[in-house]
Amino acid sequence: KKIDRDWSFLGSLAYSNRDRKSGGMLTQQRAQGGFAYRDVDSNRLGWLGMYEFTQEDDTAKASKRIAQLVSSHINYKPIRPWTVSGRYAVKFIQDKTINFDDNATLQLFSARSMYDLTERWDAGVVCHLLTTDGFNNKYYGLGLETGYLMSANLWLSMGANQFGFNDQEYLSDSYTDKGFYLRLRYKFDETLFDGTEE
Repeated sequence: KKIDRDWSFLGSLAYSNRDRKSGGMLTQQRAQGGFAYRDVDSNRLGWLGMYEFTQEDDTAKASKRIAQLVSSHINYKPIRPWTVSGRYAVKFIQDKTINFDDNATLQLFSARSMYDLTERWDAGVVCHLLTTDGFNNKYYGLGLETGYLMSANLWLSMGANQFGFNDQEYLSDSYTDKGFYLRLRYKFDETLFDGTEE
């Protein structure tokens, strides 16, 4: 739902319940809620926020898994060609079986600074910090990235991380791994499907 020119809200709910071939029942639930803020008049500030709750019950394994995710992204343009981005995300996980009960908390801090070299090329630096069990375990990532505007709202980016980490819980993404990567980005909003433009 688009509330006004700057604010939009969204929500979704998914539920599945099916028999396993090996026996037992697998039930999965997911609820999501979020918002988007875009300063339309100046186009200098963008802010995204999301909360997600997931639960999985497997009677065959007598297990239950609950995960909650809170995530926030901010983009800010101090000047037109320069974009500074930040992200904070935290995930709470609870795994239970007959003989096992474990809780975990993961936090992700990310920062990105990108500068438009030309109308089509940009370049910048990206850094990440992933923590588990409070701040007892810390994993760092640092890399450089350059991007090319292939067509309206479609970017192809290439980067390399000098060092990084792989988050198996998908709190981050594959771009935090050490080494080279490629990615495509596409910018769209609710006007994509109704044929209108702002």
